[in-house]
This record gives sequence, structure tokens and C-alpha cells, in this order.
Amino acid sequence: MIHQKQMLHHFKFSTTAYVFFCFTLIITIITTQAATDLSYIQSYCPNTNTISPNTTYQTNLNKLLSILSSNSTNKNGFYYTTVGANNPENTVYGAFLCRGDRTQKECKDCVSSASKEIPQKCPKAKESVIWLAECMIRYSNVSFFNVAAEVPVLPLMNTGAVMEQNRFMQLLADTMNAVTVEAVNGGGDKKFGTKAANFSSFQTLYTLAQCTPDLSNSGCEKCLKIATNQLPSCCNGQQGARVLIPSCNIRYELYPFYHELNVPAPDEPRPNPQGTVNSDTILHFYIRSNSSFTAAET
Repeated sequence: MIHQKQMLHHFKFSTTAYVFFCFTLIITIITTQAATDLSYIQSYCPNTNTISPNTTYQTNLNKLLSILSSNSTNKNGFYYTTVGANNPENTVYGAFLCRGDRTQKECKDCVSSASKEIPQKCPKAKESVIWLAECMIRYSNVSFFNVAAEVPVLPLMNTGAVMEQNRFMQLLADTMNAVTVEAVNGGGDKKFGTKAANFSSFQTLYTLAQCTPDLSNSGCEKCLKIATNQLPSCCNGQQGARVLIPSCNIRYELYPFYHELNVPAPDEPRPNPQGTVNSDTILHFYIRSNSSFTAAET
């Protein structure tokens, strides 16, 4: 009898410990997923116009970055401002864009980090762009509000390759077209869209498209067409890739990389008895940009 009581006590203790372990593990996973990803992705620092130290433009740029960081809890994750408008030669225009699924706190953390990092990556440039994993900061000596930038175009790819590349690229083209429409029609608050589609019974394709919300629908569509057109040439058959343009960006992966709250269920995979891709696939990616850059891992 005593032995049975000891075993029962041990069982209760083990069960309690197991439940506590599982609860702790779940909390850890949720916390990890919710943490802001501040990873540096890419920057663009043209040397056509440079800043001299201790100048009015440099002072205005410092003010601009501070203002962007201070307004990084803006509801729609986008903010555009100007510093030094009374002196055109020293006027600085700037903006930030956070990924559309990020919370205000995550946006604030990312913009704060990017505003500190961009002077280090581009210390002398009068116009620059920096992309972190979840946000972008851009500044220039020329106004870019309501203007769809077409350069630079920076494709970055995952080095892993998929099986059945032709069928994958067909699915990618169709899904990217759909997510582009979703982003374009996002309205003035957020031009952002995500879409998932099943590639196989155990692989799901996740896609994302986003424009800065100051763009018109046609401007957003034009930018995303340029971005999606890069995929057949830069990233054919790759497991994941992103294309960065100052006014828009796209990304796809075979794992969920965005918050999936309120995201529709993925489409069912379509049969492909021939195992070949239709010749219209490339056309689905629209026109091709003339810009090309060295690919890197996502």
C-alpha cells in the first residue's frame, strides 16, 4: 500500500513537471516568435551626392532620423516627413515603412534600430535606403512622396532549390499575381498583402507583397510588377527570395515568415499530370527591370 502511494505521488509529480515544462516551452516559442527581428538585410548608398561633415544638411539629416524614430508608432507603419524646407539646398526628405503585419512596438523597435544603423552603412550619402528584416528607412535630398521608385532593384535569394521547379514557378507566378492584387487594393492605410498556397501535401508556399501607402494603385502595381519580374531570372526554382525596391518589396518562402492572424487558408495544390510549365508563366511576372544585382541569402 505504501509502495502504491509512493508511485502515485511520483506520477502526480512527474505529470505536474511535464505540464509545467510544456507550458514553459509554449511561452518561450510565443515570446521568440513575437520578438522583433532586427537583422540587417541590405542598404543602398549611391555616391553621386555626398555630405560634407558639420554641414546644415548633416544637421537636418540627424534631425530627420530622430523624427522618424519618434513617430515609429504611427498606426499604419508608415511616416514621411521633411526637415529644412525653408532652404531647398539643405532640405532632407525621409520616410520609414514597417512590414504590414508588425505591431506598433515591433515597428518602433525596428525603426529605432534602422535609424541608428543607416548613418553607419551610408555615412556620406545624400540619399540612402536601409532594409532591416521588418522595416525600411529611406532619405533623400529630392522629394519622393507619391513617386514610385524603379531603382535600385535588389533581388536576394535563398540558396536552397525545390523539386519540380517548373511546377513550383507556375504556382509562384499565380500566387504572386494574387498577392500583388491584394497589396494594390490595400487602400491608403496599408498597401500590404499575404497569400499562402499548398505546393504539396507537406510544403506550403508563403508570399508577401507591400508598397508604401503614399503610392497610387497604379504606382504600387508598377513597382510590384518590376519586383516580381525579377524572380524567373534571379531565383528560378529557389526555396525563397525577396526583391527590395525603395517603394515596394516582395518575398516568398516555404515556411511561414509573417504573422498569420486573419490570413486565409492556403489554396489546394493543382494537379499537374504533365509535370511541365505553361509558356505563359514568364508573362505572369510582367515586364523585366533593367537593373541586376548580386544575389544573397534571405
